[in-house]
Amino acid sequence: MISTKIVDKNEVQYASEMTFKQFIALTNYLKFHNPIEEVIENKYFQKLKLAKGSNPQEIKKWIFNAWNTERILRESDSFLSIKENYFALQWSFPQAYYSVFLLTLAFQKLNDNISDTSHNGVMTKFGRFVSENKYPKMISFYAEGTIKNPVFKNVKKHPSSSSLSLDYSSKESCETQICQFLKGSREMLLKEKRKEKNVAKQFTTGVGKNKKLKNSLNEKDWGSISNRIGKTTILNLLYRKRIKSNYQEIDTFIYDNYKADYIHKCLIGVVDKINLINEAYIYKTIGSKTFIKFFEEYKNGNDIQFLDKRMELLNNNI
Repeated sequence: MISTKIVDKNEVQYASEMTFKQFIALTNYLKFHNPIEEVIENKYFQKLKLAKGSNPQEIKKWIFNAWNTERILRESDSFLSIKENYFALQWSFPQAYYSVFLLTLAFQKLNDNISDTSHNGVMTKFGRFVSENKYPKMISFYAEGTIKNPVFKNVKKHPSSSSLSLDYSSKESCETQICQFLKGSREMLLKEKRKEKNVAKQFTTGVGKNKKLKNSLNEKDWGSISNRIGKTTILNLLYRKRIKSNYQEIDTFIYDNYKADYIHKCLIGVVDKINLINEAYIYKTIGSKTFIKFFEEYKNGNDIQFLDKRMELLNNNI
Protein backbone atom coordinates (compact mmCIF):
# COMPACT_ATOMS: atom_id res chain seq x y z
CA MET A 1 0.00 0.00 0.00
CA ILE A 2 1.41 3.38 -1.02
CA SER A 3 1.42 5.95 1.75
CA THR A 4 -1.02 8.84 1.26
CA LYS A 5 0.60 11.00 3.91
CA ILE A 6 0.92 14.61 2.77
CA VAL A 7 4.50 15.71 3.24
CA ASP A 8 5.46 19.37 3.49
CA LYS A 9 7.70 20.38 0.58
CA ASN A 10 10.24 21.94 2.94
CA GLU A 11 10.43 18.66 4.88
CA VAL A 12 10.97 16.72 1.65
CA GLN A 13 13.66 19.14 0.53
CA TYR A 14 15.44 18.90 3.87
CA ALA A 15 15.25 15.09 3.90
CA SER A 16 16.51 15.00 0.32
CA GLU A 17 19.47 17.25 1.07
CA MET A 18 20.25 15.35 4.28
CA THR A 19 20.29 12.00 2.47
CA PHE A 20 22.48 13.53 -0.24
CA LYS A 21 24.99 14.88 2.30
CA GLN A 22 25.02 11.68 4.35
CA PHE A 23 25.88 9.42 1.44
CA ILE A 24 28.54 11.82 0.16
CA ALA A 25 30.00 11.83 3.68
CA LEU A 26 29.88 8.05 3.95
CA THR A 27 31.52 7.55 0.55
CA ASN A 28 34.26 10.06 1.20
CA TYR A 29 34.90 8.82 4.73
CA LEU A 30 35.63 5.35 3.31
CA LYS A 31 38.04 6.93 0.81
CA PHE A 32 40.23 8.07 3.71
CA HIS A 33 40.95 4.40 4.42
CA ASN A 34 42.72 1.56 2.62
CA PRO A 35 40.51 -1.55 2.98
CA ILE A 36 43.14 -4.14 2.09
CA GLU A 37 45.71 -2.67 4.48
CA GLU A 38 43.18 -2.55 7.31
CA VAL A 39 42.03 -6.11 6.57
CA ILE A 40 45.58 -7.52 6.65
CA GLU A 41 46.41 -5.69 9.89
CA ASN A 42 43.26 -6.91 11.68
CA LYS A 43 44.25 -9.49 14.32
CA TYR A 44 40.97 -11.39 14.05
CA PHE A 45 41.32 -11.66 10.27
CA GLN A 46 44.79 -13.16 10.65
CA LYS A 47 43.36 -16.07 12.64
CA LEU A 48 40.34 -16.84 10.45
CA LYS A 49 39.51 -20.45 9.74
CA LEU A 50 36.53 -22.45 8.51
CA ALA A 51 34.04 -23.26 11.27
CA LYS A 52 33.34 -26.89 12.04
CA GLY A 53 30.39 -28.13 10.00
CA SER A 54 30.53 -25.24 7.51
CA ASN A 55 30.39 -26.14 3.83
CA PRO A 56 31.71 -23.56 1.33
CA GLN A 57 29.50 -25.02 -1.41
CA GLU A 58 26.40 -24.07 0.58
CA ILE A 59 27.27 -20.38 0.62
CA LYS A 60 28.20 -20.15 -3.06
CA LYS A 61 24.61 -19.23 -3.95
CA TRP A 62 24.75 -16.20 -1.63
CA ILE A 63 28.07 -15.04 -3.06
CA PHE A 64 26.75 -15.33 -6.62
CA ASN A 65 23.51 -13.53 -5.72
CA ALA A 66 25.52 -10.74 -4.07
CA TRP A 67 27.62 -10.31 -7.22
CA ASN A 68 24.52 -10.43 -9.44
CA THR A 69 22.88 -7.71 -7.38
CA GLU A 70 25.99 -5.54 -7.48
CA ARG A 71 26.18 -5.98 -11.26
CA ILE A 72 22.61 -4.75 -11.62
CA LEU A 73 23.39 -1.79 -9.38
CA ARG A 74 26.42 -0.87 -11.47
CA GLU A 75 24.69 -1.39 -14.82
CA SER A 76 22.02 1.14 -13.80
CA ASP A 77 24.66 3.87 -13.70
CA SER A 78 24.23 4.97 -17.33
CA PHE A 79 20.43 4.84 -17.03
CA LEU A 80 20.46 7.12 -14.00
CA SER A 81 22.77 9.61 -15.67
CA ILE A 82 19.66 10.89 -17.50
CA LYS A 83 17.68 13.27 -15.30
CA GLU A 84 14.32 11.98 -16.57
CA ASN A 85 15.24 8.61 -15.07
CA TYR A 86 16.07 9.90 -11.58
CA PHE A 87 12.90 8.29 -10.23
CA ALA A 88 14.56 4.87 -10.61
CA LEU A 89 17.04 5.68 -7.83
CA GLN A 90 14.53 4.21 -5.37
CA TRP A 91 15.57 0.72 -6.55
CA SER A 92 19.29 1.36 -6.07
CA PHE A 93 18.96 1.38 -2.28
CA PRO A 94 17.64 -2.19 -1.89
CA GLN A 95 20.18 -3.43 -4.45
CA ALA A 96 23.01 -1.86 -2.45
CA TYR A 97 21.75 -3.30 0.81
CA TYR A 98 21.06 -6.83 -0.44
CA SER A 99 24.43 -7.15 -2.14
CA VAL A 100 26.22 -6.25 1.09
CA PHE A 101 23.84 -8.32 3.23
CA LEU A 102 24.36 -11.50 1.20
CA LEU A 103 28.17 -11.38 1.37
CA THR A 104 28.00 -10.60 5.09
CA LEU A 105 25.68 -13.57 5.56
CA ALA A 106 28.00 -15.83 3.53
CA PHE A 107 30.96 -14.96 5.74
CA GLN A 108 29.00 -15.43 8.96
CA LYS A 109 27.83 -18.85 7.82
CA LEU A 110 31.43 -19.89 7.13
CA ASN A 111 32.70 -18.31 10.32
CA ASP A 112 30.48 -20.08 12.85
CA ASN A 113 27.86 -21.96 10.80
CA ILE A 114 25.06 -19.66 12.04
CA SER A 115 21.47 -20.85 11.89
CA ASP A 116 19.86 -17.39 12.09
CA THR A 117 20.01 -15.99 8.55
CA SER A 118 17.39 -13.27 9.10
CA HIS A 119 18.16 -9.61 8.45
CA ASN A 120 17.97 -8.79 12.14
CA GLY A 121 20.14 -11.77 13.06
CA VAL A 122 22.86 -10.93 10.53
CA MET A 123 22.87 -7.21 11.42
CA THR A 124 23.01 -7.97 15.15
CA LYS A 125 25.98 -10.31 14.69
CA PHE A 126 27.69 -7.76 12.45
CA GLY A 127 27.21 -5.23 15.25
CA ARG A 128 28.92 -7.54 17.73
CA PHE A 129 31.81 -8.05 15.33
CA VAL A 130 32.47 -4.35 14.81
CA SER A 131 32.26 -3.66 18.55
CA GLU A 132 34.82 -6.43 19.13
CA ASN A 133 37.21 -5.01 16.49
CA LYS A 134 36.80 -8.06 14.26
CA TYR A 135 36.29 -5.91 11.18
CA PRO A 136 38.53 -3.12 9.82
CA LYS A 137 38.09 0.22 11.54
CA MET A 138 36.78 1.89 8.37
CA ILE A 139 33.44 0.03 8.64
CA SER A 140 33.44 -0.46 12.42
CA PHE A 141 31.73 2.78 13.42
CA TYR A 142 28.45 2.39 15.29
CA ALA A 143 26.00 3.96 17.68
CA GLU A 144 24.46 2.67 20.88
CA GLY A 145 22.48 4.29 23.68
CA THR A 146 19.12 6.04 23.69
CA ILE A 147 17.36 8.75 21.69
CA LYS A 148 18.38 11.50 24.09
CA ASN A 149 21.83 10.08 24.82
CA PRO A 150 23.30 8.35 21.76
CA VAL A 151 26.88 7.15 22.04
CA PHE A 152 29.10 7.01 18.95
CA LYS A 153 32.03 4.63 18.62
CA ASN A 154 34.93 4.90 16.15
CA VAL A 155 33.48 8.15 14.77
CA LYS A 156 33.12 11.50 16.46
CA LYS A 157 30.56 14.26 16.08
CA HIS A 158 32.52 17.47 15.61
CA PRO A 159 31.19 21.04 15.87
CA SER A 160 29.45 22.24 12.68
CA SER A 161 27.52 25.30 11.56
CA SER A 162 24.36 23.31 10.71
CA SER A 163 23.03 19.77 10.32
CA LEU A 164 23.52 20.07 6.55
CA SER A 165 27.07 21.36 6.78
CA LEU A 166 29.62 19.16 4.98
CA ASP A 167 33.17 19.60 3.78
CA TYR A 168 33.70 16.32 1.94
CA SER A 169 37.47 16.85 1.92
CA SER A 170 37.47 16.82 5.73
CA LYS A 171 37.38 13.48 7.54
CA GLU A 172 36.00 15.22 10.65
CA SER A 173 33.14 16.79 8.69
CA CYS A 174 32.30 13.41 7.13
CA GLU A 175 32.32 11.81 10.57
CA THR A 176 29.83 14.39 11.83
CA GLN A 177 27.38 13.57 9.05
CA ILE A 178 27.83 9.86 9.70
CA CYS A 179 27.02 10.45 13.37
CA GLN A 180 23.79 12.17 12.34
CA PHE A 181 23.03 9.26 10.00
CA LEU A 182 23.59 6.79 12.84
CA LYS A 183 21.55 8.86 15.30
CA GLY A 184 18.54 9.08 12.96
CA SER A 185 18.69 5.38 12.16
CA ARG A 186 18.98 4.37 15.81
CA GLU A 187 16.10 6.61 16.80
CA MET A 188 13.95 4.89 14.18
CA LEU A 189 15.02 1.44 15.42
CA LEU A 190 14.25 2.33 19.03
CA LYS A 191 10.78 3.63 18.18
CA GLU A 192 10.00 0.59 16.04
CA LYS A 193 11.13 -1.77 18.81
CA ARG A 194 8.93 0.06 21.33
CA LYS A 195 5.85 -0.73 19.20
CA GLU A 196 6.46 -4.48 19.26
CA LYS A 197 3.80 -6.20 21.32
CA ASN A 198 6.12 -8.07 23.69
CA VAL A 199 8.05 -4.85 24.33
CA ALA A 200 5.12 -2.44 24.57
CA LYS A 201 3.40 -4.49 27.28
CA GLN A 202 6.31 -3.75 29.62
CA PHE A 203 5.53 -0.04 29.51
CA THR A 204 1.93 0.07 30.66
CA THR A 205 0.15 1.73 33.54
CA GLY A 206 -2.96 0.74 35.43
CA VAL A 207 -4.40 -2.67 36.32
CA GLY A 208 -6.63 -5.10 34.44
CA LYS A 209 -8.98 -3.41 31.96
CA ASN A 210 -7.52 -0.03 32.89
CA LYS A 211 -4.08 -0.92 31.55
CA LYS A 212 -2.79 1.43 28.88
CA LEU A 213 0.49 2.23 27.19
CA LYS A 214 2.52 4.97 28.83
CA ASN A 215 2.45 8.19 26.83
CA SER A 216 6.13 8.80 27.35
CA LEU A 217 9.06 6.70 28.47
CA ASN A 218 11.81 7.77 30.82
CA GLU A 219 15.51 7.29 30.15
CA LYS A 220 15.56 3.98 32.03
CA ASP A 221 12.74 2.67 29.84
CA TRP A 222 14.55 3.67 26.66
CA GLY A 223 17.71 2.12 28.03
CA SER A 224 15.88 -1.18 28.37
CA ILE A 225 14.76 -0.96 24.75
CA SER A 226 18.26 0.04 23.65
CA ASN A 227 19.64 -3.17 25.14
CA ARG A 228 17.33 -5.16 22.86
CA ILE A 229 18.43 -3.76 19.51
CA GLY A 230 22.20 -4.15 19.60
CA LYS A 231 24.51 -1.76 17.77
CA THR A 232 23.48 0.55 14.92
CA THR A 233 26.05 0.08 12.15
CA ILE A 234 26.69 0.77 8.49
CA LEU A 235 24.46 -2.22 7.66
CA ASN A 236 21.59 -0.54 9.49
CA LEU A 237 22.16 2.64 7.48
CA LEU A 238 21.81 0.74 4.20
CA TYR A 239 18.87 -1.28 5.52
CA ARG A 240 17.03 1.86 6.60
CA LYS A 241 17.22 3.38 3.13
CA ARG A 242 15.95 0.39 1.21
CA ILE A 243 12.39 0.90 -0.02
CA LYS A 244 9.80 -0.95 2.04
CA SER A 245 6.40 -2.22 0.91
CA ASN A 246 4.68 1.05 1.84
CA TYR A 247 7.23 3.12 -0.16
CA GLN A 248 8.42 4.86 2.99
CA GLU A 249 10.50 7.96 2.21
CA ILE A 250 9.87 7.67 -1.54
CA ASP A 251 9.18 11.41 -1.78
CA THR A 252 12.76 12.02 -0.72
CA PHE A 253 14.10 10.01 -3.65
CA ILE A 254 12.04 11.74 -6.36
CA TYR A 255 12.39 15.31 -5.13
CA ASP A 256 12.97 17.65 -8.11
CA ASN A 257 16.44 18.80 -7.09
CA TYR A 258 17.67 15.40 -5.94
CA LYS A 259 21.01 14.47 -7.52
CA ALA A 260 20.13 10.85 -8.14
CA ASP A 261 23.04 10.03 -10.41
CA TYR A 262 25.57 11.22 -7.84
CA ILE A 263 23.90 9.33 -5.00
CA HIS A 264 23.91 6.22 -7.17
CA LYS A 265 27.66 6.53 -7.66
CA CYS A 266 28.07 6.96 -3.91
CA LEU A 267 26.12 3.75 -3.31
CA ILE A 268 28.35 1.89 -5.76
CA GLY A 269 31.42 3.18 -3.92
CA VAL A 270 30.10 2.10 -0.51
CA VAL A 271 29.11 -1.36 -1.78
CA ASP A 272 32.48 -1.80 -3.49
CA LYS A 273 34.40 -1.17 -0.25
CA ILE A 274 32.23 -3.33 2.04
CA ASN A 275 32.02 -6.19 -0.47
CA LEU A 276 35.78 -6.17 -0.94
CA ILE A 277 36.23 -6.54 2.82
CA ASN A 278 33.74 -9.41 3.05
CA GLU A 279 35.32 -11.08 0.02
CA ALA A 280 38.72 -10.86 1.72
CA TYR A 281 37.29 -12.51 4.84
CA ILE A 282 35.66 -15.26 2.78
CA TYR A 283 38.85 -15.70 0.72
CA LYS A 284 40.90 -16.15 3.89
CA THR A 285 38.35 -18.50 5.48
CA ILE A 286 37.84 -20.96 2.62
CA GLY A 287 41.27 -20.58 1.01
CA SER A 288 42.37 -19.04 -2.27
CA LYS A 289 41.87 -22.21 -4.32
CA THR A 290 38.16 -22.55 -3.49
CA PHE A 291 37.45 -18.83 -3.76
CA ILE A 292 39.17 -18.55 -7.16
CA LYS A 293 37.15 -21.55 -8.34
CA PHE A 294 33.93 -19.79 -7.34
CA PHE A 295 35.12 -16.62 -9.04
CA GLU A 296 35.94 -18.35 -12.33
CA GLU A 297 32.67 -20.28 -12.27
CA TYR A 298 30.69 -17.09 -11.77
CA LYS A 299 32.54 -15.14 -14.46
CA ASN A 300 32.28 -17.98 -16.97
CA GLY A 301 34.66 -16.19 -19.32
CA ASN A 302 32.84 -12.84 -19.11
CA ASP A 303 34.61 -9.53 -18.54
CA ILE A 304 33.40 -8.25 -15.18
CA GLN A 305 35.79 -5.43 -14.44
CA PHE A 306 34.80 -4.59 -10.86
CA LEU A 307 35.25 -8.24 -9.82
CA ASP A 308 38.50 -8.61 -11.75
CA LYS A 309 39.90 -5.57 -9.97
CA ARG A 310 38.93 -6.83 -6.51
CA MET A 311 40.15 -10.35 -7.29
CA GLU A 312 43.54 -8.95 -8.29
CA LEU A 313 43.74 -7.14 -4.93
CA LEU A 314 42.91 -10.34 -3.06
CA ASN A 315 45.37 -12.51 -4.99
CA ASN A 316 48.19 -10.00 -4.56
CA ASN A 317 47.68 -9.27 -0.89
CA ILE A 318 45.88 -12.03 1.02
